[in-house]
Amino acid sequence: MPENLDDTFSIYPEYQTDITAFGIIVDADKNTPEKVVAEYRQRLSNYFPNFPAQPGVVDQNIPRTGIYVLPDNNSEGVLDTLLCECGEIAYPEYMKKAKLYLDNFSDEEKKSQPLKWKPFDDKKALIATIVSVLKPGKTNTTSIVDNDWISEQTIKEVASLKQLQTFLIELLELNDATN
Repeated sequence: MPENLDDTFSIYPEYQTDITAFGIIVDADKNTPEKVVAEYRQRLSNYFPNFPAQPGVVDQNIPRTGIYVLPDNNSEGVLDTLLCECGEIAYPEYMKKAKLYLDNFSDEEKKSQPLKWKPFDDKKALIATIVSVLKPGKTNTTSIVDNDWISEQTIKEVASLKQLQTFLIELLELNDATN
């Protein structure tokens, strides 16, 4: 990443001085959120010396900076971990049916060719299964935009999604019209 920022800032130096906010939303994967933040903070400190040392925190200096580590700034996981929580609210019956379908694949099958699932692939497969029913032939992104994965109901009922919304509102200095 620093190479990309080096290139961008050398070609467009105003990007470093004229921005009002710089935020990162990243998966924790199998790391702790603190480790993820430490790695980004080290890599970004030349550009943003006040980059926060804690996940979910927004530094109020100009530019405002922050990092949100999915799924909830506390746990290992990925975006799909958060989306599964949303799916339990928005599509509980589809979640149940998709889980039953995926349970037909043994742990042995999931570990061997051609599947060779990695950590969190079970969550990704669960989301993709439901998406293929909601929007056959469409991408997960299209379903997230077009369906109720992210909605007033899921923001209200999924604490980590509400946290993410709050982080973005603070980072971008948006008025919180959802209160």
